[in-house]
Amino acid sequence: RRGDAVRIVARAGQVEVSMAGEALENGVLGAPVRVRNASSGSVIRARVSGAGAVQPADLPAIQSDD
Repeated sequence: RRGDAVRIVARAGQVEVSMAGEALENGVLGAPVRVRNASSGSVIRARVSGAGAVQPADLPAIQSDD
């Protein structure tokens, strides 16, 4: 819900990075929402992935060195 603390979780292969954020809009599972990164203040677009969790909507493609 708007104003709630959320965890921004980005995954690429075996790597996972997470950070604190604040929901700027109400959302339901799978819905796009705006989220403010708590450390940088940047606002990103993310998708609700669970209770109190979102995933960035625009993750860049990861290239493998295999």
